[in-house]
Amino acid sequence: MTLALLLVSLPLLAWQVAIVLSRRSRGYAVDGDLLALTTVLLLRLAAYSVAAGLWWYLGHRPVAGSRAWLLAVAGLVLVAAAAYQPVSGFALALHDEWRETQPGGRGYHP
Repeated sequence: MTLALLLVSLPLLAWQVAIVLSRRSRGYAVDGDLLALTTVLLLRLAAYSVAAGLWWYLGHRPVAGSRAWLLAVAGLVLVAAAAYQPVSGFALALHDEWRETQPGGRGYHP
Protein backbone atom coordinates (compact mmCIF):
# COMPACT_ATOMS: atom_id res chain seq x y z
CA MET A 1 0.00 0.00 0.00
CA THR A 2 2.77 2.42 0.88
CA LEU A 3 4.52 1.68 -2.40
CA ALA A 4 1.33 2.51 -4.29
CA LEU A 5 1.02 5.81 -2.39
CA LEU A 6 4.64 6.62 -3.21
CA LEU A 7 4.10 5.83 -6.90
CA VAL A 8 1.06 8.11 -6.99
CA SER A 9 2.76 10.95 -5.10
CA LEU A 10 6.05 10.98 -7.02
CA PRO A 11 4.71 12.09 -10.43
CA LEU A 12 2.51 14.74 -8.83
CA LEU A 13 5.43 16.07 -6.80
CA ALA A 14 7.69 16.06 -9.86
CA TRP A 15 5.07 18.01 -11.80
CA GLN A 16 4.71 20.61 -9.03
CA VAL A 17 8.47 21.04 -8.67
CA ALA A 18 8.79 21.42 -12.44
CA ILE A 19 6.14 24.15 -12.43
CA VAL A 20 7.85 26.02 -9.59
CA LEU A 21 11.26 25.78 -11.26
CA SER A 22 9.97 26.81 -14.69
CA ARG A 23 8.22 29.87 -13.25
CA ARG A 24 11.32 30.89 -11.35
CA SER A 25 13.59 30.37 -14.37
CA ARG A 26 11.38 32.67 -16.48
CA GLY A 27 11.45 35.36 -13.82
CA TYR A 28 7.82 34.98 -12.76
CA ALA A 29 6.87 35.20 -9.11
CA VAL A 30 5.75 31.95 -7.56
CA ASP A 31 2.58 32.41 -5.55
CA GLY A 32 2.30 31.15 -2.00
CA ASP A 33 -0.39 28.58 -2.82
CA LEU A 34 1.87 26.76 -5.25
CA LEU A 35 4.76 26.71 -2.80
CA ALA A 36 2.44 25.53 -0.02
CA LEU A 37 1.15 22.69 -2.22
CA THR A 38 4.70 21.67 -3.12
CA THR A 39 5.68 21.70 0.56
CA VAL A 40 2.67 19.56 1.49
CA LEU A 41 3.58 17.07 -1.25
CA LEU A 42 7.17 16.92 -0.02
CA LEU A 43 6.02 16.26 3.54
CA ARG A 44 3.59 13.59 2.34
CA LEU A 45 6.34 11.92 0.31
CA ALA A 46 8.63 11.96 3.37
CA ALA A 47 5.93 10.42 5.56
CA TYR A 48 5.24 7.64 3.04
CA SER A 49 8.97 6.95 2.72
CA VAL A 50 9.48 6.73 6.48
CA ALA A 51 6.46 4.42 6.82
CA ALA A 52 7.78 2.20 4.02
CA GLY A 53 11.16 2.09 5.75
CA LEU A 54 9.56 1.13 9.06
CA TRP A 55 7.58 -1.68 7.47
CA TRP A 56 10.61 -2.89 5.52
CA TYR A 57 12.55 -2.95 8.78
CA LEU A 58 9.78 -4.95 10.45
CA GLY A 59 9.72 -7.47 7.61
CA HIS A 60 13.48 -8.03 7.37
CA ARG A 61 14.79 -7.75 10.92
CA PRO A 62 13.88 -9.72 14.03
CA VAL A 63 12.10 -7.29 16.36
CA ALA A 64 10.69 -7.87 19.85
CA GLY A 65 6.89 -8.08 20.11
CA SER A 66 6.14 -4.76 21.77
CA ARG A 67 8.63 -2.88 19.61
CA ALA A 68 7.18 -4.44 16.47
CA TRP A 69 3.71 -3.27 17.43
CA LEU A 70 5.00 0.21 18.19
CA LEU A 71 6.76 0.48 14.81
CA ALA A 72 3.73 -0.88 12.95
CA VAL A 73 1.38 1.61 14.63
CA ALA A 74 3.84 4.45 13.98
CA GLY A 75 3.84 3.55 10.28
CA LEU A 76 0.05 3.45 10.17
CA VAL A 77 -0.20 6.83 11.90
CA LEU A 78 2.26 8.33 9.40
CA VAL A 79 0.30 7.04 6.41
CA ALA A 80 -3.05 8.07 7.89
CA ALA A 81 -1.80 11.56 8.74
CA ALA A 82 -0.28 12.04 5.28
CA ALA A 83 -3.35 10.72 3.46
CA TYR A 84 -5.95 12.60 5.53
CA GLN A 85 -5.86 15.89 3.63
CA PRO A 86 -6.24 14.56 0.06
CA VAL A 87 -8.85 11.98 1.07
CA SER A 88 -10.93 14.50 3.02
CA GLY A 89 -10.64 17.02 0.18
CA PHE A 90 -11.86 14.46 -2.32
CA ALA A 91 -14.72 13.47 -0.01
CA LEU A 92 -15.80 17.10 0.43
CA ALA A 93 -15.68 17.71 -3.33
CA LEU A 94 -17.71 14.56 -3.96
CA HIS A 95 -20.25 15.62 -1.33
CA ASP A 96 -20.53 19.09 -2.87
CA GLU A 97 -21.11 17.65 -6.34
CA TRP A 98 -23.65 15.17 -4.98
CA ARG A 99 -25.67 18.03 -3.46
CA GLU A 100 -25.90 19.97 -6.74
CA THR A 101 -29.50 20.26 -7.86
CA GLN A 102 -28.76 21.12 -11.50
CA PRO A 103 -26.42 19.32 -13.85
CA GLY A 104 -23.25 21.13 -14.80
CA GLY A 105 -22.45 22.41 -11.32
CA ARG A 106 -23.95 25.88 -11.62
CA GLY A 107 -24.39 26.10 -7.87
CA TYR A 108 -28.15 26.47 -7.75
CA HIS A 109 -29.61 25.48 -4.39
CA PRO A 110 -33.39 25.99 -3.88
